[in-house]
Parts: sequence; structure tokens; C-alpha cells
Amino acid sequence: MTGFKWNHRPEKLTLKEFKAIKDGSSYESVVKKYGDPDGLDESLIMGQKTISATWFTGIKAKNAGSNVILTFTNNKLTNKTQTDLK
Repeated sequence: MTGFKWNHRPEKLTLKEFKAIKDGSSYESVVKKYGDPDGLDESLIMGQKTISATWFTGIKAKNAGSNVILTFTNNKLTNKTQTDLK
């Protein structure tokens, strides 16, 4: 790969911010506030669209293994987990 540049993203997502994200929040509103996720899995089963979004960058982390995973069902936040946010 040539011409690839890694840009450091500001650490917008802290533990306090994570706790403030409310169930039912839309995927678009979360991305608008915290930026695009680093990983995205989508599925459509029996008419239900589920998105699992993972952030490794743009988070205030305790260590390199820190992450945030948010799950949206039909564009509403239904589950959230975090590992080692500050």
C-alpha cells in the first residue's frame, strides 16, 4: 500500500461520555459526535437491521487494548460495552 497516512484522532470518547450515551440513541447521532467507528459489522435478519460499531481510536484509553462497542438495532442503541476507558 502506498500513500497511506495515519491521522491521530482527538480523544472525544471518555468514560464519562460513554456513560452518558443513552439507550435509543441513533447511529448517526453517535457518529456525528464521536466520529466514524474503526470497525463495523452489519446484519439484516428477518427485517431487523443490527449494526455493531467498534472504536479503538478517538477514545481516551488506559491502554492499547481499550475499545468501545455500541450495538444498534433498527438504528437505535440497544447495547454498549467498553474496555479500559479513562
